Amino acid sequence: MESYMGKKIVKTEPMDKFTFQKTVKGKTPSAEEKNYEGYFVQYEDGYKSWSPKMIIAIPPSKNY
Repeated sequence: MESYMGKKIVKTEPMDKFTFQKTVKGKTPSAEEKNYEGYFVQYEDGYKSWSPKMIIAIPPSKNY
């Protein structure tokens, strides 16, 4: 199987995990879950997701 590296252009907004779950997904986090700093991510096709802060904060590599 071959490997591929892809790039996507996304829009991001700082948002903790609990706020994302409540406002975007309409879910209430359970008391056992931990809240994390991160980003609300929206892709060009409208897909919405959440990513931890450390994933978005990694600077892009110039070696691609």
